Amino acid sequence: MTEVLDIFKTLPKAERKAFLDSLPKEEASEILEILDELDVREERELCQKDFMAFVGQVWPDFIHGRHHEKMARAFEDVASGKCKRLIINMPPRHTKSEFASYLLPAWFLGKYPNKKVIQTSHTAELAVGFGRKVRNLVDSDAYKRMFPAIELQSDSKAAGRWNTNFGGDYFAIGVGGAVTGKGADILIIDDPHSEQEAALAAFNPEIYDKTYEWYTSGPRQRLQPGYVAHRADVAAHQAVAAVVGSKFGVFELHSLFLGLSCGRVLVCSCVRLVAHTTARSHDRTNQRPH
Repeated sequence: MTEVLDIFKTLPKAERKAFLDSLPKEEASEILEILDELDVREERELCQKDFMAFVGQVWPDFIHGRHHEKMARAFEDVASGKCKRLIINMPPRHTKSEFASYLLPAWFLGKYPNKKVIQTSHTAELAVGFGRKVRNLVDSDAYKRMFPAIELQSDSKAAGRWNTNFGGDYFAIGVGGAVTGKGADILIIDDPHSEQEAALAAFNPEIYDKTYEWYTSGPRQRLQPGYVAHRADVAAHQAVAAVVGSKFGVFELHSLFLGLSCGRVLVCSCVRLVAHTTARSHDRTNQRPH
């Protein structure tokens, strides 16, 4: 059978049907089953490695843009441990939350089902909403085709707090919420400031201080220490913090985050999309997006 398969693979597509017709019916059916299994395996391996391939499988109607490729490459660097801090600044309706707060945690937990994700937003309701979408995706047939070994733990399926069957953990909270006792291999902060806060902060920038103090005293302390990943293609891995949203001002969390040894910034305008690698120093000079 191996020799027959090798011959079949070398044939042009136009000649394959004729070759199968020349074989006994049972042998031809067996070859087709094996080929289908190989196709599924190759597709699964691609989706586990390539974020955009994963998106294409779980979101068939997705409309592709250049900025999506930039985000996808950044997320792959996050998953591999190359990027420790990530900021995504884009206008509304650019799919940043769908990518960062919905698809990224699902893809990451598929690759590393024993890891921990903390999802935050300016309200608990919004953060839990993301948690519900991620949980439902992980429990879907489309997801199981790519990550067949991953399941939700039967006794932990709440929208904002659930576990995988490998001990992985997902936890969603609003800005200001307590994270005591929780750890994060990926901390996602999506829209930490509401539009109302931004309007008030135009007259009183100190409004942003409360969010910054919450981040530095709470979530930042929850980042897991470095570890050696269980996959051969990943060496040392450390916890990642990602801030996602539309930029409102120089004192909001996106801007202050730049001073905390940030690793990478994605900025999108109507004209261009630029990816920056910032300095590793804690000095805030030379750490701003161009």
